[in-house]
Formats: sequence, structure tokens, C-alpha cells
Amino acid sequence: CAAALGRTRAVRLVLVGSTEPVRIEPDWLALDAAGRRALGGKIMAEARERATDPRLARQSLEKSLEIAATLEKLAGSGIDARYVACNLGDAAAVQQLVNQITRDLGPIRGLVHGAGFESASSFGNKTVAGLRATLGPKAAGLWHLLQAIAPESLRHLMAFGSTSGRLGGYGQADYSLANELMAKIVDRFRRSAPSCRSTVFHWPAWDEVGMATRPESRFALERFGIRFMPLAEGVAHFLAELAAGLPEPEVLIADPARIAAAGTSSPRTSQAGDATARER
Repeated sequence: CAAALGRTRAVRLVLVGSTEPVRIEPDWLALDAAGRRALGGKIMAEARERATDPRLARQSLEKSLEIAATLEKLAGSGIDARYVACNLGDAAAVQQLVNQITRDLGPIRGLVHGAGFESASSFGNKTVAGLRATLGPKAAGLWHLLQAIAPESLRHLMAFGSTSGRLGGYGQADYSLANELMAKIVDRFRRSAPSCRSTVFHWPAWDEVGMATRPESRFALERFGIRFMPLAEGVAHFLAELAAGLPEPEVLIADPARIAAAGTSSPRTSQAGDATARER
């Protein structure tokens, strides 16, 4: 979606994530799958020698490579983009982030809030720490951003939720709560700042990108017969709503079969591609 914005609109992008990138060598980006596996093994071995967690070291490397590759791809398309690490659950850190962006680039005109954390488990296995980790980036993070950004400067707000926030999800009581709370924050902001066009997308599982593509998540979703939304289709929905001026407070994109199973009436549903329906 960020790439699509960069291609279709004259914008400067600031990509915000929780990962503080480690230093990587330029030639690492050109490694094939085997080369990356070997590099990951080397990083894990070095971490063991330092008596640090080798799994975290490899994860940090993989995320840093992904960030660098994304920025390189955007730059190759002529898109002005930078990456900044920030813990959105920390109000002071968010305020510092917003101050830095406005100082370097000027007022923030648009916010696409796609942050999230999900760890499915039975309700009895949920923990307070897990709840905080889930609510932090998606709900508290959006609240902190909207408190830090000058509301009169913001023209567009697009928050990425999940069908779990409307239809529920197995083992996702906390994740469903986070998405619903985020939607209520957007609704409140939409009413208090009518000059900013705002909406929440309740997305299904995306194919190719996102949390649903994790092997364990994909396996579980496929067991329940969930069909994945093609990447191009999701981006098309995103751009179509933006071009329309974000007229609706919430937009639900879901498989018609899942809507029917959930008992949701959809008098204004229209087909969107082969696999999904669009309900407002």
C-alpha cells in the first residue's frame, strides 16, 4: 500500500516499525535463499559465542534485511521513503517521533496505521502481558499518534483492522478486542475532526504479505477453509476507497461464505474479485 501511494501520489513516506535495524552489508541483499540460510547460521553462531539469544539475533537480521530491501525497492521506483523505529505503545516515544518527522518533513498529512501483534491461543492461556502486547501497537499506538499529530494538519487516516474485529477469530479474543477498540478510536476521531477523512478497513487474511503468511498462521487458516485475498486485490480496495474520499467509517472486506456463516446480513454487498465480497 505504501508503494502504491508512492506511485500514484506525490508523497514522502515515513515507514514506522518496532524493529531497530542492525547494520547489514550491501551485498547481503543479493543473497539467494541458500546464502541467507548460511548467513543466518553464522549470525546465530556469533550470538551463541556472545551468550545472547541466537533466535532473536537471526530474527533481527531477517527483519533488517526486509527493511533494507523494501527501502531499496521503493527508491528504485523513485519513491521518497525512510524507515524509523518506534515503540508505538510508548506515548513519549511517539511524540518524539512526530516531532522529528514534522521538523524534517513538515506537517503530517496522512496516516496509514497498520501496526499489529497477534498470538492466538485458548482464552485460558491468555496473559496480561500478551494482552498488553496485542493492544499496544494497534489500539494504544493509534491513540498516541492521534494525540501527537496536530489534528488540523491531518487530511487522511486509514487504519488497518481485521475481520476478526467484526466476525471473531478462533483463539483471537485479545486480537479481536484490539481491532474493535481501534475502530472506536477512529470513529471518535472522525466525529471530532471532520476535516480529516477517516476509515477503518476490516481486512481478511492477505496473501503474500502480512501476519497471515506466517507458516503456522497459514496452516491454521487453511484448515478452517479460509481463502486468502490476493495482494493486488487488497491494494486495489485501498486505492479505491482513498480515491472515493473515504466516505464510510468502516469497510469490511470478507469472503461471502464467511459473512453468511457469521449470520451477517449484507444488503449493500458487491462482488470484489473472485474470492471476496465488499461490505460497508
